[in-house]
Amino acid sequence: MSFTGFQLGLSDDLLEASKKIVESSAEYKKFFDSVLKKFGVTSPEELEGDKKKEFYDYIDANWNADHEKGKDGKKEEVEESTPAEEEE
Repeated sequence: MSFTGFQLGLSDDLLEASKKIVESSAEYKKFFDSVLKKFGVTSPEELEGDKKKEFYDYIDANWNADHEKGKDGKKEEVEESTPAEEEE
């Protein structure tokens, strides 16, 4: 085990694990921001009632979390439209 970590005494394994967390967080933020844009808001707090539920249902349906089966991150087959868009 070597301790390079910018002379902070961090192991290479810890640095690699940290790098993966940062990369997956950035990927999730990019996905989350794209869904905010899709719903026409800058924060989920701007949504109310059924629209807020629809927003989070969309996130859940299109993102695999660490604890879910399949590759973590954006699902391969992302829904093309939200249910509200189909009604319009």
